Amino acid sequence: MMDFLSHGPAMYLLFAFYNLSPRTAIAALAVDVVSASVPFSLLRPFSAVHKPSSKLPNRELIGLPLQLLTAALSTSIYTVVLVLSLRYLLPQIFVLHFNGLPNLEPAYAASYATVLPVTLLFGAAASTFIFPPFATTGKTKEDERVTNFNPVEASLGETMWWNFLGYTTKAKVAIGRTAVTLLVTGVNTYLACAMTIPGVEPAGAAAYAAVWVFAALCTGLGLGLVGRD
Repeated sequence: MMDFLSHGPAMYLLFAFYNLSPRTAIAALAVDVVSASVPFSLLRPFSAVHKPSSKLPNRELIGLPLQLLTAALSTSIYTVVLVLSLRYLLPQIFVLHFNGLPNLEPAYAASYATVLPVTLLFGAAASTFIFPPFATTGKTKEDERVTNFNPVEASLGETMWWNFLGYTTKAKVAIGRTAVTLLVTGVNTYLACAMTIPGVEPAGAAAYAAVWVFAALCTGLGLGLVGRD
């Protein structure tokens, strides 16, 4: 999932604006995803989240109906962010910082229906990576310390700890997974655009990557609200 989220934005740019054929884009993305996922699946056992027989807290939260709903939520967030960015933000970025861009029409003609096949994949990938581990995280002893924190009786050190690290284990999983998604998406999209596509300036690559980072951030926040206690 992470490999798709990291390589997908650059591949979408090449497909939508640089006339890369759908077959080539899908094949290239499939090679990236498979080459990264197969070795891990062979060397590491599946997480308990993916084993129906394992005992996990809140396993009902990762049943098929809710997985479909969270994927739909993630897809809708990616769709709205991408369409609004294509219509109102990215055209100017493309003109100023993407020298030699063959075609701007896909940006102006962007609609929810046209980007849905793409955002459906991104939404499903983001939801699968963030939500199940977060939703099935049980309570720990550390959570009791967070819940029982009393600002009146706490020392300065305890107050500072609570302000910066006073999150439940479940919240930390959501924050960590979302942060990894943002980092991998942003860094890989920036490098792929700035280093491999001719005519793309660093500022343009950063702006394009920021759109996908923002979409992932909103998705993480939305999934966090759905799965919170």
